[in-house]
Amino acid sequence: MTRPSQTYPTNKPKLVIILLAAILLAATIALLALNIIFNLSKKKISDYAQTYFNQKISIASIIYIPANRLVLRDVSIAAITGPEKNEIIRIPRVSARFSLRELFLKRTICLTNMEMDKPKTNYSDFYNFLKNNFKQIM
Repeated sequence: MTRPSQTYPTNKPKLVIILLAAILLAATIALLALNIIFNLSKKKISDYAQTYFNQKISIASIIYIPANRLVLRDVSIAAITGPEKNEIIRIPRVSARFSLRELFLKRTICLTNMEMDKPKTNYSDFYNFLKNNFKQIM
């Protein structure tokens, strides 16, 4: 006596949804970890930038937005004259795009676009900053 072959119902749609949810969760965790690392490193980044300039550079926060965008909040450059800081420029939000090709192939960060929202500046100090630091900026 032969038994008829039984077909079991498959839960492929459910499996695909679970797999997609797991991938989405892993990507979200990786993005959060990367943003935490950037924010823990913002002091090192501003200190490194200060090696090129004689001014105090500060960044409130750094946010990475996939795939090639960084958003910096409350960026300021201040001249240090004695015990007080004289703010040259303050930018509430800077959005920078970089080349992924250059990052992966040459291991350098090449900015392709930069947008600054509502910069506030002391024009005479800013003019002197640009005049004295043109080579470092370029």
